Amino acid sequence: MSFDKRGISPVIATVLLIMITVLAVAILTGFILPFVRDGLSKSTECSDVDESFKFDESFGYNCRKLYSEGSENVSFSVSRSNDDSKKINGFSVAFYGNGISKSFQVLNGVPNPEIQMIGQNGLEIPTSGETRSYIFNTTQLGYKKAELKVVLKSGRVCEKVSDSIEITEC
Repeated sequence: MSFDKRGISPVIATVLLIMITVLAVAILTGFILPFVRDGLSKSTECSDVDESFKFDESFGYNCRKLYSEGSENVSFSVSRSNDDSKKINGFSVAFYGNGISKSFQVLNGVPNPEIQMIGQNGLEIPTSGETRSYIFNTTQLGYKKAELKVVLKSGRVCEKVSDSIEITEC
C-alpha cells in the first residue's frame, strides 16, 4: 500500500505565515493605535485646566440659609484662575449632605431653574481673575459640602475635583 504524502512546499508555507502575520499586525494596528491615541489625549486634556475654578470665601457667601417654609438657599462664590477659554465650557458643582446629593453644570448662557447668579439674570462663568456668586434653591435640606470640577468644551467633566468646601449656616 502506497500513500501519497504530498504537502505544501516550505516556500509556500513561509509565504503564508508571513502574510498571516502582516494581516494580523495590520488589523491590530487599526484598533490599537486609535485606542491609545484617544486614551492619551483624553488623559491629558484636563491636566492644565483641572484647577481653574476655586470657591472664593472672601465674600462670605459659601453658606446655607434655611427658610420657615421648608426650603433652603445655598449660596457660593466661584473664582477662576486661568483663561483657557478654548478648552473650558464651565464648571460642575456637586452638593452633598445627610444622604442626599445634587450636581449640575454651570455653563455660559445655559439656564437652570435651580441656580441663579446673585445680582444678574442668566448664568455666566467667571473669566480669568473674576469671581461670581450663585444661589442654589432647594427643598432638600442639609447640604454640608460642595465640590467643583471643570467642564470642557467637548462636554467632558474632568475627574479631578478643583476645590471643595464645607457649607456652614449663614
